Amino acid sequence: MLDQSLLQSHFIGRDGFRWWMGQVPPVEVWQEQADKNGWGLRVKVRILGYHPLESTDLSNEELPWALVMLPTTAGSGAAFYGTNPKISQGDMVIGFFLDGDNAQIPVIMGVLGKTNEWGDSGYQNPFVPFTGYTKNISKSDTSMRGDPTGLPTNEDTTRSQGVHPAIDPKNGATTSSAIGTKVVAANTCDNTTQPVIKSEIDNLLKFVQEKQAKIGEYQEKVRNTAEVIKGALGWVINEIFKRLELFLVGDTEKPGIIPRGIQALYTAVYGATYAATQNPGVAHLAGCKAENACIVPVQLLEKAIVCVKNAVIDGLAKFIVEILYSLIQNVKSFVTCAAEQFIGVVLNAVVDQVSTGLTSALDGILGILGIAFNVASFLRGGLSGLFGALDCGQSNTKCDGVKEWIIGVGPVSPQSTNLQNIMDSVNNISSLVDSTVQGASGVVGSFQNSVDSINSAVDILNGNSSLEFGGDINSCYTGTPTSCGPPTLKIFGGGGIGGTAAPIFGSIIQNTTLYQNVSQTASIIGATITNIGSGYRFPPFVEITDNCGLGYGAKARSVINDKGELEAIYIVSPGINYPVGDQEPNGVTNTIIQSSGLNYSQGDTATDDFGNEYDLTIENGRIISARPINSVEIAGLPIITVNSDTGFGAVISPVFGPIFPGTKIQTQIDCPI
Repeated sequence: MLDQSLLQSHFIGRDGFRWWMGQVPPVEVWQEQADKNGWGLRVKVRILGYHPLESTDLSNEELPWALVMLPTTAGSGAAFYGTNPKISQGDMVIGFFLDGDNAQIPVIMGVLGKTNEWGDSGYQNPFVPFTGYTKNISKSDTSMRGDPTGLPTNEDTTRSQGVHPAIDPKNGATTSSAIGTKVVAANTCDNTTQPVIKSEIDNLLKFVQEKQAKIGEYQEKVRNTAEVIKGALGWVINEIFKRLELFLVGDTEKPGIIPRGIQALYTAVYGATYAATQNPGVAHLAGCKAENACIVPVQLLEKAIVCVKNAVIDGLAKFIVEILYSLIQNVKSFVTCAAEQFIGVVLNAVVDQVSTGLTSALDGILGILGIAFNVASFLRGGLSGLFGALDCGQSNTKCDGVKEWIIGVGPVSPQSTNLQNIMDSVNNISSLVDSTVQGASGVVGSFQNSVDSINSAVDILNGNSSLEFGGDINSCYTGTPTSCGPPTLKIFGGGGIGGTAAPIFGSIIQNTTLYQNVSQTASIIGATITNIGSGYRFPPFVEITDNCGLGYGAKARSVINDKGELEAIYIVSPGINYPVGDQEPNGVTNTIIQSSGLNYSQGDTATDDFGNEYDLTIENGRIISARPINSVEIAGLPIITVNSDTGFGAVISPVFGPIFPGTKIQTQIDCPI
């Protein structure tokens, strides 16, 4: 044909890309491959649009073989670097034809994940969803840890992995450098200066601690962090100069001290001259001459303000870099008080450099005017109003939502800016640090000259915080925690307040390697609500942390009732390695219906792998509640399995609470979908 002979090159990659979507048939027709006795990495596939929709027209045995493409991270098998493809019968796959329009050599590029509605029935017809279980992989042998139903699914609402998949369960190290990085979202309700600075330094310390290399290898990371911090403080510097100029020069509505001083100078000279000469004309000329004498000093002051502002901005990043290097060497945990001190250090240095840079120029004009003015005192006094400058007066209803996020972990409770602590740090530091550089020309260099004196005065930089509680500034301890308490559950967001909860531990193991005072660590399998709170309009977020940072991977979600109160907290992922606290025997007291499923029948039952039984309420084929019948003490996160011949897709999560052996659980929670 014309297009075959003239338009096609018959060279791989030049005749178009023909992609397709298909379904992997039952494993019986490619059993030899499944048993690792076949050639290559292949499975059979029925491709939409190319193959009939009925097996009577084209049997599964007659379907073509498809090669399986592997990612570069899987390896090819060379030198024993390789990972087998994990494709099961019933999977929907996407691929392309290696031979283009001839469509005889399919290659599988990827597989679509299954959802909770996929079901778990056997093979019926092509392109009808069916189970991935086979005679070699039975339902009881599921490898997807933590899946609450036993269904083979990786939908986000299930628990395919007990620990975050990007975390190495052996040593807690992340497989991606992005995991654990904190991100602060911009918003119009809160001043994000301190949260941004704290999160950036947290991320820097995480980078340093994970890499375990020399400080010299962190230069680029430190410089990037310094630039972000400089940007976060940019508005403060602009506001400092804006308020200084407004005070000195004023605006059209209110003149500053210089215009008022010049007017007062004219009035004084005019009055004195008129009293001596009784001539208003001579008095006016004398007053004008006195005013003109201020022109040059005022021009010099204007130039000095521009020069000092540029010099402060140019020198700030280098100064922050030096402070960060000192901080890295001394700080193990960048707690909130350390963030307040850090901001205090930088702001104090800025105030000092502005003061030293403008002193000479101000003396030239204010000496003529006979006005006493201390730049440093004015600026430090003005800082008290700066951190409220970005308050937009928004109502709380517009300020809900996630403001801070840790990649791979989820939302975290927002950090608050304590202005008084920052101001205390600025004032204390100013009394301990002696700035020795004079004149505008030395502003950039004066930052560097201040580093040594700052390092010796501030406890987060001089090593005191790594050795013992307290230092010269605010007694801020940032060293390795001396005591590792049990994890805390921080409940925030949702428009309400007051909700609190305590963790319930499972899978407890003995541990003496991380901290001497940590004898046991465990996963978190549930939570006991200690205060139901009030005013919640939607389920609040739950953050799980411990003060030593030993645990990782635990995630929880909350449920509220129609009164806006906390009703339950259930665990999405139990995590591992959290320090254990005291607790009473616990068991399943309630359940949350995550997905009600389809096609369930009266008489279907549910059990978990710890021996608990559940009474199901079924309406129109959907499970609307699951009431725990007995009260078995458990040590891990149970998998609740629905026993049904027809139903599929239900996802039931357990809710825990204290139990006493031999009692019956009467509590029930209904969650109609």
